[in-house]
Amino acid sequence: MNLYLTFCSDKKFPLKKAIPKNLYDSRRIVSFITRCETVRARYALLSGKYGVVFDDEVVVTYNQFLGNVSPNEYKMLVEITRKKLRGFALFFYEPNPHRAKSYHRLLVDAKLKFTPFNRVAFILENEKKQRAGTEI
Repeated sequence: MNLYLTFCSDKKFPLKKAIPKNLYDSRRIVSFITRCETVRARYALLSGKYGVVFDDEVVVTYNQFLGNVSPNEYKMLVEITRKKLRGFALFFYEPNPHRAKSYHRLLVDAKLKFTPFNRVAFILENEKKQRAGTEI
C-alpha cells in the first residue's frame, strides 16, 4: 500500500488535540493533504515529537522540531518510525529539501526505502499510474 509522507510544521491551529487535517495551518501541509484526500491516498506526517502521525491519528498539539531532540529521543523516534512505516511503499514530499533535511535523515536512519518528490501533482500522477497497472 502506498503511503505519502511530508514533515510537520510549527504552523498549527490553536487546538489541544486533533488529526493532522485539522491541526496543521501550513499551506504546504494543507495542499499535500488536500491532494492525498482528492485521490483517496493514505498519508502521514513525520513528527519531531511522535515520529509518525497517520492521517486518522489524533495527537496532542506540540511544537517539537526534530533537529532539536536529544540523541536518545532521536533513537526512539527512529525506532517508532521504522515500526510504524514498515510494509508501506513510501513517497516523501519535500518541496524544500533543506527544510526537510532532518526528516529525510529520519527515514534513512530508520532504514526505510522511499521515493522523494517535490510537487503535489506527483501524488495524482503516481496513483493513476499505480491504479492503471493493477487493472486487468
